[in-house]
Amino acid sequence: MIVDAPGLAYRIVNEGALDVPLPGHGDTAIRLRTLADFCHRDISVGRLVEAHLDADAILAEIAGERVGPDELWGCGRPNHPSRGSPPSSVPAAGSCPARSRGARASRPAPTPS
Repeated sequence: MIVDAPGLAYRIVNEGALDVPLPGHGDTAIRLRTLADFCHRDISVGRLVEAHLDADAILAEIAGERVGPDELWGCGRPNHPSRGSPPSSVPAAGSCPARSRGARASRPAPTPS
């Protein structure tokens, strides 16, 4: 069975199935159990959901705000001279693999002050 992983991850994120605590607030087991459940069902969906939750936590810590509704975020692998260019299958940093499903990163990344 072929699963539309980006589409399913987008629906999970936007239908409220990801009500998990931010890291560092004493409920890590709940956060990890939720991710494990999604990965157990479909590893691709689980990895997209994990990237979204990581981006949400980073945004909350740096900018003091959470990911907004109708958004699917992810943490891309940036280019680094020691690693060379990423393979063509790896999205560029800041890109959103589920953009075609209506998800978007509508805000620019915060810059450190």
